[in-house]
Amino acid sequence: MTDLPTNKIFRVILTVLCFVLVLTSRYLPLIAAFNRSASQVIYQFAAVLLLWLFVAIDWPSLLLLFAFSLLPEVSFNRILQAAFGNQIFAFLLFTFSLTYAAAQAGLLRRIAYTFINSKLASAGKWYFVCTYFASILFIGSVVSPTVLFFVYLAILEELFVILHIPPKHKLANMLMMGTVFMCGISSGMTTVSHVFPVIALGLAQDMLNLSISHLTYSMLAVPTGCLSALLVILIFRFVMRPDLTLISSDNLNKYKIELSRLNMKRQLAKKEKIILIVTVSVIAAWILPDLLIKFIAPDCQQNLLKVIIHYFRNSGLSLPPLAGVMLLSCIKIEDKPILSITEAFTKGVNWASLLMCASTLALGTILTLPELEFNTTLAAMLKNNLPLHSSILPVFIFCLWAGIQTNFSSNMVTATLVTGTVLSLAPLMQNVNLPLLVIFIGMLSAYAFAAPSAMPCVAVAASSPYSSSKYLLKYGLLLIILIVLLISFGLYPLLASVV
Repeated sequence: MTDLPTNKIFRVILTVLCFVLVLTSRYLPLIAAFNRSASQVIYQFAAVLLLWLFVAIDWPSLLLLFAFSLLPEVSFNRILQAAFGNQIFAFLLFTFSLTYAAAQAGLLRRIAYTFINSKLASAGKWYFVCTYFASILFIGSVVSPTVLFFVYLAILEELFVILHIPPKHKLANMLMMGTVFMCGISSGMTTVSHVFPVIALGLAQDMLNLSISHLTYSMLAVPTGCLSALLVILIFRFVMRPDLTLISSDNLNKYKIELSRLNMKRQLAKKEKIILIVTVSVIAAWILPDLLIKFIAPDCQQNLLKVIIHYFRNSGLSLPPLAGVMLLSCIKIEDKPILSITEAFTKGVNWASLLMCASTLALGTILTLPELEFNTTLAAMLKNNLPLHSSILPVFIFCLWAGIQTNFSSNMVTATLVTGTVLSLAPLMQNVNLPLLVIFIGMLSAYAFAAPSAMPCVAVAASSPYSSSKYLLKYGLLLIILIVLLISFGLYPLLASVV
């Protein structure tokens, strides 16, 4: 029997119905207590949501922008400004390009091999496993999860061959699943090259003017990601319990010899050094201004350091990666630029993700229009149906919603829906630390590793000879439930009073 969502006839029929729904949404019955325009937006978003889930994410994102042009309350120029004029769009465009440069130069692969070839990895079997996973977390904190997974897929296949790990072996299954899990967890640890948390923070800014710095996000998300990774290790160690006999000292020595043969121990090439310096400088330009500003006395006279700190602090997130891309495209080695902007924008930028991000940014602007009364109506509807006056139960409900949905549907849809709902209910959740909850939702929207529909890397792993959708779903759902419980009843109460 043909799988319905992948059936061509099903997709054609669904596409036609969704187009009709978008065009006629103004004349359909009102939804609950929402007014005409708010109901129109809900119908339009529902139509595009179906297309995102079952057809594509690129052109349906443009369809959503077109749909908003049919609203009488807003001009199309304002929609375009909210979608493409937002600094988040530029931020993602340039960080994707930087990641592409690092990947093409082999820098990511080299960093991974450095971890695997370290003395700590040789200390024992579980040390090797933990070091391998740690390398994914380290690189994945600033690299797109899809790019990261395919870099590590090549490394895994080499590892399986050298260590003689057969496809059906439980160890191969664990390493493949762990790679998927760590790719998802690492993509929630920072906002660099990661669309999902950026959407959550962007909606908070657009809907409530709630400013959450990317440094604050990372300071909370990195430790949470490390604890989540620890849960992965504990699940593998005490629940899955694979046989690690093949990770013997002799086999590891063979692997190191093979790495030497592959010339992975050579010094960094000039191109790799420049990319590394530029990338580190970009990250420093994001982080250091917020840290250094605290050490400058208020009565300090104008000086060069103060001017530079305020310049980068007030220029937003997009300037550092823009400068990085500019430098890499200007610097030439053997009369060839380190980074071709045309090539980076063509091959390195995930335009489908960017378009979806742009449409969700526009959605955030639309939902905050006073004329739509969306927020007040939604709050009134949910007021008596959710324990909003509690301090922890709403956190658990929304974190569970985000964690489960992102493992079966689009991460960006999850970030948009759950964050938008939380922000709409903000007046009724006086006992909830809203910035902290938004951070956790943005983080959880990246934790997609259970179902093949969650992320491309999950689908690839599930169809590989080393794992299956059955194992990914079983251990992935167990992991996300444990993470939600950890966040809701452990981390949130601990951090709510200090964030």
